[in-house]
Amino acid sequence: MDERQKLPPHDLDAEEATIGSLLIDGGAMEKIPFLTYTDFYGEANQLIFKACMEVYDRGEGINQITVAQELDRQGKLEVSGGAAFLSHVISIVPTSLDIVNYANIVQRLSVSRQMITAGGGIATLGYMADPDPSSALNKADEMLLSIRRNTVGTPIISPEDRVKLLSDRYDRLFAKEQEVAVKTGIASLDYMLGGGLFQGEVILLAGRTGMGKTAFLETITNNVGKTGKNVLYCSVEMDWESLSDRDMAGLMGVPISAIRLGGYEGELYARMTGEGLEAIGNLSVFYYDDNPITTAKVMNAGMEMKLRRGLSLIVVDYLGIMGDEYGRSPYERVGYISRRVKQIARVLDVPVLVAHQLSRGLESRDDKRPQLHDLRDSGNLEEDADVVLFLYRENYYDEATEEKTTEVLMGKQRQGDSGEHKRVRLMFDSKGKCYRGIQGDR
Repeated sequence: MDERQKLPPHDLDAEEATIGSLLIDGGAMEKIPFLTYTDFYGEANQLIFKACMEVYDRGEGINQITVAQELDRQGKLEVSGGAAFLSHVISIVPTSLDIVNYANIVQRLSVSRQMITAGGGIATLGYMADPDPSSALNKADEMLLSIRRNTVGTPIISPEDRVKLLSDRYDRLFAKEQEVAVKTGIASLDYMLGGGLFQGEVILLAGRTGMGKTAFLETITNNVGKTGKNVLYCSVEMDWESLSDRDMAGLMGVPISAIRLGGYEGELYARMTGEGLEAIGNLSVFYYDDNPITTAKVMNAGMEMKLRRGLSLIVVDYLGIMGDEYGRSPYERVGYISRRVKQIARVLDVPVLVAHQLSRGLESRDDKRPQLHDLRDSGNLEEDADVVLFLYRENYYDEATEEKTTEVLMGKQRQGDSGEHKRVRLMFDSKGKCYRGIQGDR
């Protein structure tokens, strides 16, 4: 094709998918504040997206009917393809989950078209007879700066933006409209954490095999789920049925084997299918049922939860055996997974509580309480985690000891201090298959 016949960069499929996603889920407009109608190449797509923006700015819900009415009010319904075209763009996208990806394509190509236009303008300045170099350069700079200004959604927060955002944040905290941290349900642990599990943070729980990490994760999961906050539980090690059997055993106060073997006595069966299932049904806990589980799958599942139902916490058990393949060594792979988990927490703006196995190296020491350097052979875990908690139980190494409590040690706290004085003691309830705080212990 002749260079002069080339069309400007554009992707009508991405434009239509963006609009279709909005018509399916008008609330998704909040996910693409960086996009405006001038970013669209197709005239009909420009008109429809502009109508979506105007409906949204009035505080009305975006859907096929409201957008069609707005286009009709403007006398633009037919020129934009009519109701048939609105139905078409809805039919080509199954969900709105990928709207950010579609919108990024639209904006990127919009910037490319603007750069081509600016390049032509700069070339014209270069051909001008005896141009004033200073004036010409200023005009060229202004053309490029105009593109930057029009490409909104920059991750840079100005001093003015920061003041406004902080004002909103402190207003919410003052009025207690919402809790910033997710409470674990264990008062002493929440106190040590400075309030609970904070949005956008990675909380790493590390311990030796058999130290009780899964029971700890289940305890926090169920405590949060009882409050009505939605938890996404991703277990790489155990399937949802095995985890549910543990919950049922705890609710019934019987050994896990009594649940897994079957052949129940009539009274136990009646309690299981009655009060047991009712209690489990009242937990706002969602299990991700897939194998293998990768960080990409956790991100997608978390995004779907957040958009469709709301999401307060993600729990991953456990990091070291996730299915991501990366690098040429276990060290590189774990480091990659660690970085991805941090991205999940930041992008979804929820705390991610993730378990990790410690090596046998610490068992060669006299004091076997885990320390941060026990993580240093595990990729970037120490650097990426906002909080590092260690589980330690004295009778794990010496069954004769009278001390039966489990210590939760604070190895790292990015927004606070850590050290030997930062620890809480928990009692493991063997019947309830969960941890409980010790009364008066803080």
